[in-house]
This record gives sequence, structure tokens and C-alpha cells, in this order.
Amino acid sequence: DGEGKVITGLPDKMGYTVEETLEAEDGEIYTIAYKEKTGNIEKNKTKKALVINTRKTTSLKLTKKVDSPLEEDTKAKYCFFLKLKNDDEVLNGTYGGYRFSSGEAMIWVAGGSSVEIDQIPLGTTYEIKEAVEEGAFEVTINGEKGTSAKGKIASDGSSEIIVTNKRVLTKIKVTKVWSDSDNSDGSRPDAVDIRIMANGRPVRSGQLNKTNNWTETFEDLPKYGAGGKEVLYTVVEAPVVGYTASYKVTKASGGSETGNTLNEGSVEITNKHEPKKTTPPTTPTTPTTPTTPSTPPTTPAKPTVPETPAKPSTPTSSAAAASSSASSAGGGSHAVSKPSGGGGTSKPAPTAPVKTGDETPINLYLILMLAAAAVILEEVIRRRRKNRGTSQK
Repeated sequence: DGEGKVITGLPDKMGYTVEETLEAEDGEIYTIAYKEKTGNIEKNKTKKALVINTRKTTSLKLTKKVDSPLEEDTKAKYCFFLKLKNDDEVLNGTYGGYRFSSGEAMIWVAGGSSVEIDQIPLGTTYEIKEAVEEGAFEVTINGEKGTSAKGKIASDGSSEIIVTNKRVLTKIKVTKVWSDSDNSDGSRPDAVDIRIMANGRPVRSGQLNKTNNWTETFEDLPKYGAGGKEVLYTVVEAPVVGYTASYKVTKASGGSETGNTLNEGSVEITNKHEPKKTTPPTTPTTPTTPTTPSTPPTTPAKPTVPETPAKPSTPTSSAAAASSSASSAGGGSHAVSKPSGGGGTSKPAPTAPVKTGDETPINLYLILMLAAAAVILEEVIRRRRKNRGTSQK
């Protein structure tokens, strides 16, 4: 490069033509241009012919593909480090708008898009490496697994590097178990809200209910995070009034344990509720059927009205005289009327009628009057007998 040759002893006015012949390989890489390629030799003058070799250029296309259900993956930009070498020497300068220093440039490519690096000299080789979270993606370059690759850039500009990132995913199954005596007191809710947490922030949410049989599987969760470490997910249930929750984890690799944090597997949430204790009502006894009496009750007899007693007879005159003699002999006085006149028949003194001030039946008074008359009569007879016995002595 920059080297020249001087040819002397050429005849005056001789014509000349300068041509460069390149080796076959170089002929594919360089173009040849001339300045004063032809001319005539002039005496005492030096003619100059300039041959310019220009290296042919090409381009390199870098395409990024992302296979992931996560929008954050498909819209992200991914970082690549691209190195260029030509004749075992690193290329420095600007190619396709990217500055190469010590033969390397940092290039960012969004998922689903491409960038093109042009003005790359023919015969240049490349080495590319993606800076990606280890384990987070399965990376292939032009179909080969790995995060780096090497190659030679084609002279016709057809070279393309296709880098595909497939997100490594996991899934978690959440199941609800009720321990409430088959909802005996009707306190079970219709649905329960579930959240999947990672690094203290919610990344997914769902709902368990009777329609999905109290089970839901949360799929398409990133298995690995920064530094290639497994992402630990925590299953959290919204509090259910009147219930206490307990968690059991079954890992995909096997084994169960108490807890709610895992990377892959299933979580069983048991909600326990103690129903209110109630005393069941006693069953009332069935009343017995009353027995029908064999003989119907008799109708009480109608009370009879007592007969009116007969009116006492009037004492005879001899009885009256004896009564009077008994009275005189005994010296007592009796409630017996004295006979009127000289020898008429004596009669007992009339009794005053009983006066009443109430509505007592008249029959009762008649009975009382008769009883009183009988007592008087008996007393009279007793005295007469007494007087009669005295006179005989």
C-alpha cells in the first residue's frame, strides 16, 4: 500500500499502458482503478500512473427472534457484542453506523426486528455473543444451540445471523380444599381470589370457584431469573372470613411439605371452619288417641222439688186444758194462748208471718216454719207428759 516503482530508459514519445493483475483471491476482494493509465513518454519528464485498489464491501444482517408468551420478552431489546476481523486484524472504525473499537461493537436489537451492518470489507470474519440471562432462555444461533457463534461474511451481502431466544417456562397448579362440614352453616364464599407473587410483587392473579372445581393452573411463568437462578413463586390467598388457611406444596421433582413457595409443582390450600354448635330440636311425642268409652255417660236425673209438708192439725180442747193445767202447776208461762170466754175451745196463738228481704225461694221458708212448729209441738207434748206424771204422785 503506497508503494511505487520507477521505470527508466524508455524511448521518447513511446506510448504506455499500465495494468494490474491480482491474484485470484485478491481479485474477488478488491476493485482496481487507474489514474493516467495510458500515455506517452516525454524526454526529461517522469510520467506517473496511479493504481488504486479498493477492497469490496458487503453487509451483515442481525435478526432477533423471541419465543415467549410474555410481552416483556417480545418487546425487550437484547444486547450483542460483535467482533470483526480482516486478514487476522481487527477492524476499527464505523460500519453501518456502529463504531468498532479494538474490533468490537455493542449492538442492541429488539425482539422481532433486525439491524444491518454495511460497508464491511469483503473477506471479513465475525464473532458474535449475546448477553442474556443464563438459563432464562434456550438460545440458538442459526439453528445451533448456544449464545455465541463465528463465521465469514459472504461477499454478496447474503450473510444473516438469526438469534432465537425461547423462554424457559414453568407452571403452578393451585387447588382449594374446604373443611367446613360440607358448608353446614352456609358460610363458604362463592369464590376465592388467588395471587402469584415473585420477588414481593404480584405477577399473576386468578380466582377459584365452583365452576373451575376450585382448581386453576398458572402457566407460562418464567422458570429462571437474573443470574440463571430459579424464580421462587409464592401463592397467596385473599383472607376468607371465618376460615383459617393452611398450605401444602408438592414439588414437580417430588416430595411434599408445608408452605406456599415453589418454582414448579402444585399448592393445596385447605380452608378450615368450625360450624356453630346447635342443639337439635327434640322430636315432639305423638299424642295418644283417646279411648272411646264403652258406655256413654248417663244424663243426670232431673232434681225433684220436695213436697210441701202437711199443715199441722189443731190441738183438741182436752189437750188445751191439760196444757193449761200443766202450765199452772209448773208455775211457768208458755207461749199458749188462753182460751177466750168461759169454756170455749182454746187455740194456739197465731204465728206472725216471716218477713224476708231477699229472693230466697218460698219453699225454703215454708220448711223452716214447719220445722219450728214441730219443735213447739214437741215441747208442748213433753211438758204435758211431765205435768201428768207429777199429778199422779
